[in-house]
Amino acid sequence: MLKNLVIIRIKSMFAGMFNRDKKKTSKGKIVLFTILGIYLLLCFGVLFGGIFLSICDTFVALDLSWLYFGFMGILVFALCFVGSVFITQNQLYEAKDNDLLLSMPIPVKYILASRLISIVILNYLYELMIILPGAVVYCAKQPVNPLGAVFFLLAFLILPLLVLTFSALFGWIIALINTRMRNKSLVTMVLTLILFLAYMYVCLQMQTYLQKLVENGSAIGEAVQKALPPFYYMGRAIADGDILSFALFLAFCIVPFAVVYLILSRSFVRIATTNRGQKKIEYREKRLKSSGIRAALIRKEMSHFLGNPMYIFNAAIGLVFTLIGAIYLFIKKDDVLSFISVIPNGTDLIGPLLCAGFGIMASLTIISAPMISIEAKTLWISRSLPLRERDILLSKADVHTLSSLPFIIASVVMMEIAFPMSILDRILLFLFPLAVTMFNAYMGIAINLKYPKFDWVNETDAVKQGLAPFLAMFVSMATVALPVIVYVLLLKFASTPPMEIYLCIVFALFAAGAAVLYRYLITRGAEVFRNLQN
Repeated sequence: MLKNLVIIRIKSMFAGMFNRDKKKTSKGKIVLFTILGIYLLLCFGVLFGGIFLSICDTFVALDLSWLYFGFMGILVFALCFVGSVFITQNQLYEAKDNDLLLSMPIPVKYILASRLISIVILNYLYELMIILPGAVVYCAKQPVNPLGAVFFLLAFLILPLLVLTFSALFGWIIALINTRMRNKSLVTMVLTLILFLAYMYVCLQMQTYLQKLVENGSAIGEAVQKALPPFYYMGRAIADGDILSFALFLAFCIVPFAVVYLILSRSFVRIATTNRGQKKIEYREKRLKSSGIRAALIRKEMSHFLGNPMYIFNAAIGLVFTLIGAIYLFIKKDDVLSFISVIPNGTDLIGPLLCAGFGIMASLTIISAPMISIEAKTLWISRSLPLRERDILLSKADVHTLSSLPFIIASVVMMEIAFPMSILDRILLFLFPLAVTMFNAYMGIAINLKYPKFDWVNETDAVKQGLAPFLAMFVSMATVALPVIVYVLLLKFASTPPMEIYLCIVFALFAAGAAVLYRYLITRGAEVFRNLQN
């Protein structure tokens, strides 16, 4: 029974990769995912292999071999924690199948154990991306201690228990905060964004950190020994084959996990059946506000979008990057202007380059692309109401545009203040990203009409694993990159148009494309939506 529960739990985590009907998964799909898995493993292998290659010889020369493996353990812990913390929170505290499983004759300990085991297995996949290149680099550069090799394998089998302990505690804190918040999705969204931005910052500063790690290995080793004893003992056990250090490492991993497991096993039923709804809002009599059909549909779609943090994070991350990039350029404007001044006629490039940058960021925003797919279970409601299909489709595109507009305005205002530009560039700096955004909004709906995904388990599948969002992002990037490539090729000819004129032409093409797509949605697109079957 436990085995079946674990298999079901793992399949639900990777639901988008497998068919949900009784048909066998096609060989082509198996091959495709195998190739994709190997490709990702190679990418991470090269990334982490380069990191370990840069520190291996230095640490060994400083008699800090243990720090090599301790640093590997820290990387594993960080990657596994970031990659599984919200899954842990969802699986343990807010799983949607709790009532169903508890109503069956299944021991509670099996339900809890299946969830913990599935999370540990997920962490093993994260581990492989780090320990494989780390082990290969060390074996190629240094002699291997046989007992240390055994401790290496055992340590990385046990380490996910420590990760799971912290993930469970952090997930409990999130769940507790959610019980006090009216909009609990906001908490998840903010924390996800913080972790993502921290991850991006560390990646950008990785070279600096590695240099400091190499230059100050002894000092950092002492800090790790005092502040992170589990990784110190793990490193000692692997590097020196020290049995006592390995025993202490096991204690640091197993004892906290055992305590957390004991607490969860005794309170799992109460946790799983707790009503996490917020306090009911006290009704106060007010005048009823009425609005048009289109406005009501926009509010409905906007509420749905803002109520799903994973939808926001995966479909609207380009908006965050736009604002962050604008803030960074605003702060570093003097450095940018100094760099531009070196380039001949560099000031004339500011407006077009900013427009291109806004266009690239807009291509990362795919809010409209999965909106029809998300309606899989409620599509019949939209089609049964006395509404025009064109209003339904256009309201979805409007959510994409309206969500982007505040970020565009704020970013453009900062750029207008920070950099000198001509009047035409200042006008285009606002109109160009707006045209690209509207084009992407209508294009996302059009592609989703062609390739809807109605067989998802949760809405995140429709956003992350649907064909429409992937194609929307790809086409959007291509439509922004193509004009840049064409202009670079045109520079070889003497009759190259001025950059401002060329930018006006590109803007006109995006505006025309948006108009064509708008026309399609209110005519042929409306008919396609009317005949959709889920």
